[in-house]
Amino acid sequence: MGIIERVVSHFSRKNTDTTALGLDAINLYTPLIELQDNRQLIEVRLPNHSYSLQSMILGIDFYTQQLVLDSFSPQLPEPDILVGQEISFRHQRRQEMLNVESTVLDWRDQEQYYVLSLPKNTIYLPRREHQRLTLLSNTLLQIRLHPSYSPTWHGRVNNISCGGMRVSIPGDCRPSLHRDGIIPKCEILLGEELTIICRARIKAFSYTSRPYRHTEISLAFEEIPAEHLMNLQHFIEEVQIAA
Repeated sequence: MGIIERVVSHFSRKNTDTTALGLDAINLYTPLIELQDNRQLIEVRLPNHSYSLQSMILGIDFYTQQLVLDSFSPQLPEPDILVGQEISFRHQRRQEMLNVESTVLDWRDQEQYYVLSLPKNTIYLPRREHQRLTLLSNTLLQIRLHPSYSPTWHGRVNNISCGGMRVSIPGDCRPSLHRDGIIPKCEILLGEELTIICRARIKAFSYTSRPYRHTEISLAFEEIPAEHLMNLQHFIEEVQIAA
């Protein structure tokens, strides 16, 4: 049975006077329906967790506006601790990425699944949706990173966009880094009186001894205030115009 037919069949079992979705709404949720139909694994990220997990979509209820996810792998020791929290999950399709945020409404211990609110943003977007600025001057942008278990790191920005940046930190920082780890506080110094402050997630890192000993770290911004994001976008546009 096709996607549209299966959804319509689901609608026919309920009162559709006010709750039936139109074709546009069905198309909106097509990515989630396809993930369920194809039993695709999705990557799940939890608040205050430095690693990601895997799950699958087990069910979609358009009338109660709920989504059902399988228990996570690896399984959490206390799954019900997530109830009331917002989590995110994503799925990559070729060069596109689906990023979804949803609130955990319930954990069904007997059935071993989570009930989430049905998300609104279900669109695949190009992985690189932000224009990236490569900085030729080593001193143009300075940064301060505040990791959880290390002193503050001072370094420079190699390239930056509104979604993240790649930075160089003197020395070998690898013992303190792991993929998907969180840097609780990042400071990007745009000027003497303008600093961008946000949290960041480690996406990749590498160490090199040339031309000097340093670690390069790729970071994705998280929890960046809207005002700071606007200032960063303005800075990137101004530098590109002046180049």
